Amino acid sequence: MVYLLPFAAGLTSFFSPCIIPMISVYFSLITGVSIRDLKDIELHKKMRKFILINTFIFVSAFTLVFTIAGALGGSVGRWLSGYTKIMNKIGGAITIIMGLNLIGLLNLNFAFLNKYSADNIKTTSRYLTTFLIGLFFAIVCSHCIGPILYSMLIYTTTTKSASVGMTIMFLFSLGLAIPYLLVGYYLPLAINAIKRVKKFQNAISVVAGISLIFLGIVMFLNKLQDLTAILSRLLPYKLPFGM
Repeated sequence: MVYLLPFAAGLTSFFSPCIIPMISVYFSLITGVSIRDLKDIELHKKMRKFILINTFIFVSAFTLVFTIAGALGGSVGRWLSGYTKIMNKIGGAITIIMGLNLIGLLNLNFAFLNKYSADNIKTTSRYLTTFLIGLFFAIVCSHCIGPILYSMLIYTTTTKSASVGMTIMFLFSLGLAIPYLLVGYYLPLAINAIKRVKKFQNAISVVAGISLIFLGIVMFLNKLQDLTAILSRLLPYKLPFGM
């Protein structure tokens, strides 16, 4: 159950206010195909394999970055294991702030981190360009999903394990990647469907924000292990990873 949290967090991140409205632009950058052509159903059928390959490369790139970040977070937690209670309080407080920001009670702007544009990333290989855009998205544009992403990274430090931190961020990346792959497969139809999803964005943000606030409170009170134990008993199986 604990591992479902980062997956759900990744899935929720895809529906953030700055990804959904820009989904056509993202896929144009990923594939190098114009937005007009991407919306053409017949042309999409002919290019579906090309679009899916590029989408897979894109999600693999940001998965690589986030997974490495998870390993670093877990390692930092292990190095500072003597300060677990202090770390949990600091991490919990930051996670609560991120949740309040997601709900809209705070207005933290992470846009200052976005000083560069992916438009200038060009190589002689389309696939290499797509991979670099994926790295760019993870490193430079991560503020777009900042509150949830940063909360998950803080969460990895509480595990005090590089392998568990990697697992958490891999599952987060998987949750974010699956919608991209589904949209890539059904692109023209997905673009129209996404327009209808926009009206639920505020509700999605509120639910995600409340979840982060709950996680932050649990971390702040040093009750994360207790929550893990309770949730583990609810699982009909156990994953091959410690926590």
